[in-house]
Amino acid sequence: MKKIISIILLLVVFPLFSDDFYSFESKETLENTKIRIEEILNKIDKDNFKMIDETLGFQYGWISRWLSPYDYTIYLTELEKNPDIVIIRVEGNGGDALSLRTIFYHEKLNKEDLSDLKFYKLTEKNHFLGQSLNLVHPVFGILYAGYQSPSLTKSQMWSRSIWYFVIDSFLIWAGGRNWFKSKWDPGKYSGNIIGAMLLVRTISGIQNANLIRGHNRYVNLGYTFPLDLY
Repeated sequence: MKKIISIILLLVVFPLFSDDFYSFESKETLENTKIRIEEILNKIDKDNFKMIDETLGFQYGWISRWLSPYDYTIYLTELEKNPDIVIIRVEGNGGDALSLRTIFYHEKLNKEDLSDLKFYKLTEKNHFLGQSLNLVHPVFGILYAGYQSPSLTKSQMWSRSIWYFVIDSFLIWAGGRNWFKSKWDPGKYSGNIIGAMLLVRTISGIQNANLIRGHNRYVNLGYTFPLDLY
């Protein structure tokens, strides 16, 4: 049974991360950029990030902690042959990486010119509604959390939805067969089915809460985002 639970957790959690990265030039010197990055992270994700030692050749690096509603790694360096050029690299899941790139632009740290993009004001999302939809099916919770939100790109939103539909259906079928030990009998093995459904909805519920928590934090800070890029 422990092996089955481990496989379920792997199947549910592993495909949900879609990494992306952006590199751009800073408007500030290396040390000023370091200070500004930490100020911005304290503003949007206070106490939920830390500096890292493994910086892949960059001079500084930060990573989100486990309790952060975001998933990101930020690297900072200056060019060896031209110290006047300071490079910021943002890595993370598709929505979070793009959002940090946008926030650095709003905070006048990103040297890119994004003025030709259309920026949208966000509206707050409701945790109770999000969790209620998640209980009906994780797909509905994801679609609610990801719609018109910088928390997820459209490809993330749809790929997560499809995967949760597939894994939830698979586990209902497997549970109804007593984990492949018997013929399909949902009446006899209803406990297995309910247990599998609750496990999936618990995992998706935690993710849903983090997506909405991160989204609402951006709302409260008044940031706008180029949602057409998502």
